[in-house]
Amino acid sequence: MKKIILSALLLLCAVSLNAQQYFNKIWDRCNVKDAFYETSPVKNENGEYKVFRITNGERVGLEGAYRTDDFKNGELCYFNRDGDTSNLQTFANGLPNGIEKSWHRTGEIYTVRNLKDGKFDGDAEYFFPNGQMSAKLFYSEGEIKNESYWNEDGSPMTKIKEASRHAEYPGGKDKFNEYVARSLIYPIHLRNTGIQGTVVLSFSVQKDGSLADIKVIKSAHPDLDKEAIRVIEKSKKWLPGRDFNQTFNERLVFPVIFRLSEPRAGYSNNNNKGSAESRISNTRKY
Repeated sequence: MKKIILSALLLLCAVSLNAQQYFNKIWDRCNVKDAFYETSPVKNENGEYKVFRITNGERVGLEGAYRTDDFKNGELCYFNRDGDTSNLQTFANGLPNGIEKSWHRTGEIYTVRNLKDGKFDGDAEYFFPNGQMSAKLFYSEGEIKNESYWNEDGSPMTKIKEASRHAEYPGGKDKFNEYVARSLIYPIHLRNTGIQGTVVLSFSVQKDGSLADIKVIKSAHPDLDKEAIRVIEKSKKWLPGRDFNQTFNERLVFPVIFRLSEPRAGYSNNNNKGSAESRISNTRKY
């Protein structure tokens, strides 16, 4: 009996050691549902805790390392897919404080910003991969007090409103809705059996405006999914997103609705179109 109890205790200890740790935005411990950070329970061979950014209990792709045992005070380093440093932040009392730096995927410096108690404070500078500054902003307690922008050739940018925007279909979201609704062909066998539904897609608008990495995140039917993807793949190029006067890849979510006015068997062959509804939302830029 003692051996069984001892074995159970050892197993419990092993489970505890392997359990991940969860923290909110200010590095207070919390449950996985409310977490912003997930960390490994122990340091690795390099003396670092692995850190993951999470949303709704799921990792969002950002992975980093934290060396200090006190997560509220220390230096957090994120890495890109190639294992190179992509972002470096310093925390004090659970909030970003001091200089934050980030790098382009090609290795050149992208941003140098100062933060105080989690808010931008002082200068924030942004650079193109060629080293030319694209933007310089001055903050006071998180509010922009002054801003200037430049083009990649060094010339001043005068249309400040164009410096930051989300990716957009030429003509706007209504034109994209029209394009999707006009282009969809309702699969005959599904139309005749009254099958309808909403296919939710995500896709990335690349820096050149092309669409890539189209994924189904909510399926309605394999053939409806296939038709929704076909139409998105044939879309003309978009206007890419811009941030601090630099283009970036942006991931969007778009629902495609297949709806019949009278869903029943033997429906007229004249109604072979689905309808599209726009709730395009930005999910990530990179």
